[in-house]
Amino acid sequence: MDPAPAPYANLDDLAKAHLLPTEAECQALVDAVTPTWLAEAVDDLLSDLPAFASLLPDDEARQKLVHAFTAIPLSPTLAYKLTMARDLRPDVLNHSLQVAYCAAALAHHSHLAPHEIVNAAVAGIFHDIGLLHVDPNLLDAARPLTQRERHHLYSHPMIAYLILEHSPIWHPIVSTAVLEHHERIDGSGYPKGLTDAKLGSLGQLLAVAELAATLLALGGDYASRDRLSIILRMNEGKLNHEHCSRLLSMFPPCSVPAEAFLSPEIALELLLNLSVALLRWDTISKQSPVSPLAKLLDHRLTQLRHSLADVGIDLEYWSTFHDSAELDGKALGEMEVAAREAIWQLHAIANEAYRRWEHLLPGSEPIAETAQKWLDGIENMEPQ
Repeated sequence: MDPAPAPYANLDDLAKAHLLPTEAECQALVDAVTPTWLAEAVDDLLSDLPAFASLLPDDEARQKLVHAFTAIPLSPTLAYKLTMARDLRPDVLNHSLQVAYCAAALAHHSHLAPHEIVNAAVAGIFHDIGLLHVDPNLLDAARPLTQRERHHLYSHPMIAYLILEHSPIWHPIVSTAVLEHHERIDGSGYPKGLTDAKLGSLGQLLAVAELAATLLALGGDYASRDRLSIILRMNEGKLNHEHCSRLLSMFPPCSVPAEAFLSPEIALELLLNLSVALLRWDTISKQSPVSPLAKLLDHRLTQLRHSLADVGIDLEYWSTFHDSAELDGKALGEMEVAAREAIWQLHAIANEAYRRWEHLLPGSEPIAETAQKWLDGIENMEPQ
């Protein structure tokens, strides 16, 4: 894997791309997406996936929220983008509608003003519109990506921002939230690596809504409050605490039978792989402890260890779990969720290091080669 991708895309570079349709293209559009179509699509979503409906158990409140989609103003440009998504990338639009509903429901539970609830819904609708300008092959979870390909994938919030900034009604509040939906309050997100103080409230709400939509769409145990609780505890310090607490109270309370979880052997193997990876990094970082790269990774991995400790897993003593093969279903389920989330976060840490590679290693440093090999190993570590 190439550790030094091309200079990170910026708004000036992206502005040169053909992101906006021409007037003729908009006029030639047939059967364009309308606000009424959006409301009907959200209503269908709630019928097909009842877990989403459970976020607003009150029928009147839920229908009022769905009806609000009929009043969302769509410029010809934005209608064109949504129509292209519907016709060419339905996966992107379906996910966006799921996030839009979750964002609006979260805003409703936060007692925000009606126009703020609409802003949350619109931010969800357009948060991934930049993916229309990204090769769909890059979204294949089974396909390994080079860092140059990741570079293009990471540009999608910027692309969405550039599209929305041409719609005065949604700029700068909604457009900024869309730009920030992959940022994290500890600075580990992208595209700018912003921290809590520099992030807008709507962007932070949108990040939590996307997590909710992802779990609810998976259904089953993924849509349970038990799993969400573990994931949120593992993300303490990354996502807005108030929004996370509110989301937890909104989520379906059902538990999944013990037999639905992984076997102890698989859960323990996930933890073993994680433990070995962290121990290997500890050895590497001692080569150059003052390196900016080593400092970043040491900090992030310490956070990861703390997150695991918060859910009752100490990687230094992971083997003691072997004597607890008779763990009950709930404990085993928590172990599985924490292990999977930890490996996902380990991948995110590696990706952050690659995004910042040139800044963290401006010259030739002894740690560069061994760090690259370690990061490549993380890329090959997949949850089972």
